[in-house]
Amino acid sequence: MARALEYGWHDGQLRPLSEIHISPLDRGFLFGDGVYEVIPVYNGRALGLAEHLGRLNRSLHAIDLPAPCEESRLVDSMEQVITANSSANQSLYIQISRAGDDGRDHKFPRLNEASLFMMSSTLVPASRTQYSAGFPAITLPDDRWQRCDIKSTSMLANVMARQAASKADALEAVLTRDDYLIEGAASAIICARDGVIYAPPETNTLLPSVTRHITLDIAKRLDIEVRVEPIPIDFARDADELLLMSSTKEIVPLVQLDGARIGKGQPGPIWNQLFDGYQDRKVAL
Repeated sequence: MARALEYGWHDGQLRPLSEIHISPLDRGFLFGDGVYEVIPVYNGRALGLAEHLGRLNRSLHAIDLPAPCEESRLVDSMEQVITANSSANQSLYIQISRAGDDGRDHKFPRLNEASLFMMSSTLVPASRTQYSAGFPAITLPDDRWQRCDIKSTSMLANVMARQAASKADALEAVLTRDDYLIEGAASAIICARDGVIYAPPETNTLLPSVTRHITLDIAKRLDIEVRVEPIPIDFARDADELLLMSSTKEIVPLVQLDGARIGKGQPGPIWNQLFDGYQDRKVAL
């Protein structure tokens, strides 16, 4: 489990996490009325920063919440948190919620203002040894709402899916809708078959993953064919490789789905190439 580091940021001030107090009327607490981002930081440098900030702004726009400050000020605040926590590798968490001033009422408050909270946790970079055996996953029906493209703090369905995976001693719950592969409870999912990578299209049913974007860009630079199209779950079960991607786990080989072996039951050549390419991106920071 990632360890929270000492310093965080709340509404304009850097301070120890133990001294940050958020109002119970904050609508992020009452309703999950907010959005968030998780940005990996390697050697003090954020990976995919522009893409993460772009997604954050799209999420804010989608829920009609104004940004808490100009982007340049946000980036400066992020850098202060990263520097104060003095760990080379961190997972930076940004949450922007709708501040409350009218008690508990579903409609927006009179003042539609944003509250900014940031913290960071230790991030242990992925290693080939750590992933050498691959991991199991389970499938579950996707019973989330219809706007999964918004990185919302309302995550109860995701939490329940991840808990189900944990009970099954699996790394992740792979979500399906109408027998099609969607994404993981906290990750993006792609598969490889006959040397071709298949990725579900980005619609309102899944989050546009920054790590997936980076991974598919690496694949194209390696001349690996990428096809973005709906993927039947049975097609994924018969794939040579099934790969999970997230900002903190990077690119993970799944070797078992619902107890059945994926491909040869071990990390395959596509994963190896993408894993190496991702490490090169980190070095290039």
